[in-house]
Amino acid sequence: MKPADKAKLKAKKSKQSPIVLKKTLFDKTEKWFFEKQKVLFISISIIFILLSLLMFSMRISEGGDDATYIQAGYNYSKHFFSYYFTFQAALYPMFLGLIIKIFGINLFIMKFISLFFSYFHIYFFYKALKNKISLIIFFPVLIIISTNAFILFFASQTYNEAFFLFFQSLFIYFFIRLEDNIENKGDSLKLNYKLWLLIGLLAFVLTMTKNIAITLILGIGIYLIINKRYLHLIYFICSFLLIRIPFELFKTLIWGNLNQFNAQTSILLQVHPYDKSKGMESIGGFFIRFVDNCQVYLSDILFQILGFKKEFTNVESPTLAIVIVLIIIIGIFLIIKSKNKTLELLLFYSASIIGISFIVLQKIWSQHRTILIEIPFMLIIIFFVFYKLFNKKSLSGFQFLYFAMIIIIFIVGIALTTKKIKQNIPIITNNIKGDKYYGYTPDWKNYLLMSDWCAHNLKENDKIACRKPSVSFLFSNCDKFYGVFENKTSNADSALAFFKKNQVTHILISSLRLNPAMPTLNIYNSLQRMLYPIALKYPNKIQFVTQFGEEEASYLYKINY
Repeated sequence: MKPADKAKLKAKKSKQSPIVLKKTLFDKTEKWFFEKQKVLFISISIIFILLSLLMFSMRISEGGDDATYIQAGYNYSKHFFSYYFTFQAALYPMFLGLIIKIFGINLFIMKFISLFFSYFHIYFFYKALKNKISLIIFFPVLIIISTNAFILFFASQTYNEAFFLFFQSLFIYFFIRLEDNIENKGDSLKLNYKLWLLIGLLAFVLTMTKNIAITLILGIGIYLIINKRYLHLIYFICSFLLIRIPFELFKTLIWGNLNQFNAQTSILLQVHPYDKSKGMESIGGFFIRFVDNCQVYLSDILFQILGFKKEFTNVESPTLAIVIVLIIIIGIFLIIKSKNKTLELLLFYSASIIGISFIVLQKIWSQHRTILIEIPFMLIIIFFVFYKLFNKKSLSGFQFLYFAMIIIIFIVGIALTTKKIKQNIPIITNNIKGDKYYGYTPDWKNYLLMSDWCAHNLKENDKIACRKPSVSFLFSNCDKFYGVFENKTSNADSALAFFKKNQVTHILISSLRLNPAMPTLNIYNSLQRMLYPIALKYPNKIQFVTQFGEEEASYLYKINY
């Protein structure tokens, strides 16, 4: 090319307009979320409060743990220095003990306080992450969890989920604030010691609310090690121990050498939690637990929580579980590659709790509560995978599929929430009017009627062996119920000796369903299996007292030693 032609070409290029990249759907939506985020969060808050009030429940849950926490709280309120709750972590019952000390056993107040914790979980979740991850990931997750039927259900229950979720959000919020302080002002301990102590305190609160939360020490530790922040790892562990060690010393001084993990650990190490005869679990057995739990939680319970499957159907899919596992693995890789510290924090924190839960918990205990507390983080990881996929230049034209996926999840979830609200309104209406049995299935209604009858018709020093003692206590306001949760023996003499040793005078035989959704022959039968050999060998020692119900009935028997 001649020099003159080159000059002409250069002049022509210089007159061309600069290339302007076309904004993608993601870019436009991100901008819109950023501009409207305050209004959006206020709207989400109003919707959450409205839906949680429509889902508000005045009933005692059939699960029983909520009643157990209240009974433990009652014991703390009456015998604080001579009682320590070891069945699970003790902090939430201690908190309930304070509430009971002030207001008595007032279900409405306790449930309203739980609702308070639920809302501020949403609030601090928003405050922690609003400027840290893409808003087209964050706001859909915020909307989904704020309208989710299961989260709304636990908002007005006296389980410890709402309490835990609040402190979990608070922990993440202050940890991210600490990260910002270190980045902007330096990592001087003198500048940040107050935040380190607060994080240690919040970690202590979480580990004292749920035993499994002790694994967050591992998760945060891995996060700090991967980022080569070894000094910060020392600060974190020391801040936790500065709270934990004085508490353990105080606990030993007041309540003796009790351990919150002992009661559950011995059960977790068994092959079957309610049958010691099956022996102790092997290393291979724990691996099988992990695989089984991945299948049941990731292919069934996760989709029940999101509304894609009916509750208690227990239809698992190995293929679906593998797909979700692969998405999560891809998410782990992409998050580490992205160098987004907030996403890394959420990843290692939630993975430690979920991963260890899947390893140690028996499949028979599978329930929504196990993963519900980490659902917000799981959704963030899953959405991040699809966000990164469609954010590629070659696939940017298909970004509408990302939003279509989110819209489907939202519609399915809100449909389930609407259905549960319709079911709940007549229940709460009749409960408020004074019908405390309304809304219970026949098996539970008969059990509760029997509990109430025992409270008013048996002698003061009688003791009734039953399956759900805390529910019986809370429903009847009577503490003469003794829990038997497993078949202690199938030998008549050993069974009699067990009941006599524990001063049991009566046995409440119930027909409580293993599957709450349908009446079947599959019921909790620990007491039946202990009573039957006694009745066969010593029929005169078992005296029938009364019965409630025809179908799914409850029976009361007296033991004549």
